[in-house]
Amino acid sequence: MHDLAVPQHSVVFVVNDHVTGRRPGESFEHLVTEAIKNGTPPDGILANCFFEKNNRLIRSSTLLIREESDAIAGAVCINTDASQAAAALDFLSRQLLGSAKAADFTAQRLEPPESKAPKKTDKSVQDFVEDLI
Repeated sequence: MHDLAVPQHSVVFVVNDHVTGRRPGESFEHLVTEAIKNGTPPDGILANCFFEKNNRLIRSSTLLIREESDAIAGAVCINTDASQAAAALDFLSRQLLGSAKAADFTAQRLEPPESKAPKKTDKSVQDFVEDLI
């Protein structure tokens, strides 16, 4: 949690500090900086941003807290280590698509080839059994 009244020491509360290594008294980092510089969505939610820290993929979502004047007063940030999920996605995409990476997999939609898709028929199961006999 950030209190931007003193930006140089904005971190006021941390849970699970092992994810990012953040400690109370530290300053905010990239996400809050970008929000301040570039503006924010009307609802103040910056969801599912990814960055690397200490060789880990971190997924971050932030809710900006605004004053009545609409100035940003603070932020609640939720950071999770997405490294294992990304590794699992890479593994599964290789199993499904050969050597493709997870980033390629997420942009594709798997559909069976036309020739292998089940064919519709008006025959009943009884008709198929009779044809076999």
